[in-house]
Amino acid sequence: MRFPPIFFVFLAAAGALCGNIRVTISDLFPASLAEELSAEFVALEVEARVNRGGSMLTMDALRAGQIDAAIIALPDENVPEGPFVAQACAYQVITILVHESNPVQQVSLDQLRMIYAEGGAIDEWGRLGGTGTWSARRITPNAVRMPENVGLEVFRFHVLQEAPMRAATRYRSSIRAALAEVSDDNTAIAILPAPRPDARARTLSVSFDAESPAYSPTPDNVMFGDYPLRLPFFLIHREDLDTAQARAVKRAVFSDRFERGLRDADFMPLPERERRDRLMEAETMPQ
Repeated sequence: MRFPPIFFVFLAAAGALCGNIRVTISDLFPASLAEELSAEFVALEVEARVNRGGSMLTMDALRAGQIDAAIIALPDENVPEGPFVAQACAYQVITILVHESNPVQQVSLDQLRMIYAEGGAIDEWGRLGGTGTWSARRITPNAVRMPENVGLEVFRFHVLQEAPMRAATRYRSSIRAALAEVSDDNTAIAILPAPRPDARARTLSVSFDAESPAYSPTPDNVMFGDYPLRLPFFLIHREDLDTAQARAVKRAVFSDRFERGLRDADFMPLPERERRDRLMEAETMPQ
């Protein structure tokens, strides 16, 4: 997107008007994302303090006026109403990976439950539509379990709920290790807390139930909620936040720098056109 030269003149002047903006981002994000956001505020010539914190305490701080804006993880139905402005800005996406030669194309949440829950009834690829030699081939369940990553908990919330994980599940300590396992073992299925594909693995489309269409984890499908295995992150600030501060926060959160940081940290940003629309909205906010 190309902005007219006057935009950059206005941008430089805006920094002096914003004051010191207090922003807290989710502690589910790595520290590197707080650093990227701080660096973007510096690039915008805006004074800001960026910290990390949990969602509940951060919302309490917003209500008390102790911070000006936040990025927190919330299910769609829990987005606060009242004196707040909330916009989705990123997603934790859980993808279901199989070997590139696997003929199965899609899976439902119920089927995933029967694969991964203890006592589940699905053990063979034939139960998911595999034919020929695949019909009797055993399923080898894998999952990524990493410190400070809630991907597995997001999967439990959507799929297992209160059911325990199947004891035969093989846990991998990194995304790279899970990708390697699925690439090498054509019987494997893996829960991956990232939208990242691999040359010898592919993602399954996922449906809410047997009667619903299955969707792949594209940015559009994730944003609109058609793809079920995701946790949204919302940018939230009070409605009465100073316009210059609100504009600066949106410029930073929807910037190219923060978008790259999200991708590098295995989170999914908004679709590009939506992110650009958010930036344009920031420029047209009333004075």
